[in-house]
Amino acid sequence: MKNIAIVLIFVFCFFSSGDKVPIAGFEIEVVSMFPEIQLRALKGCNWKTLSFTAKPFEKFVIDPSGVSFLKAPYSKVFNTSSFAFQASRNKNGLKMKSLKGTVWKELAFERRPFRKMTIYEVGVRQK
Repeated sequence: MKNIAIVLIFVFCFFSSGDKVPIAGFEIEVVSMFPEIQLRALKGCNWKTLSFTAKPFEKFVIDPSGVSFLKAPYSKVFNTSSFAFQASRNKNGLKMKSLKGTVWKELAFERRPFRKMTIYEVGVRQK
C-alpha cells in the first residue's frame, strides 16, 4: 500500500510539472499605428514610450527593453527577457506572434479610430 502511494505521488509530480511557461505581467498601449507605430508601456517594461517606423510586413520584436528589428529569426539575446513578441504591420493593423511570456500564441487586430488597444500577457483589450 505504501509503495502504491509513493508511485501515485511520483506520477502526480511528473505529470503536474509539465512544460509550464512562465507568464510575464505587462501592458502596452498602442497609441498609433499609422504613419508610425507609437507604443506606451503601462506595466512591465523598462521604457515609457516607443515611436518608430516599420515598413508593411517588416518584422520587429518588442520586449521589456524596447524594439529590435531583426534580419534573422528570434535570437537567443531575448532569453533573459520576461516576455517577447514578434510583430509586423500589415495593411490595416498589427499582427503579432508570441516568442515568450504570454498566454497567447498569435494576435492580430485592425486599427480602429478613437479606440485604445492594449496588448497584455493574455491578449488584447479594446477601450
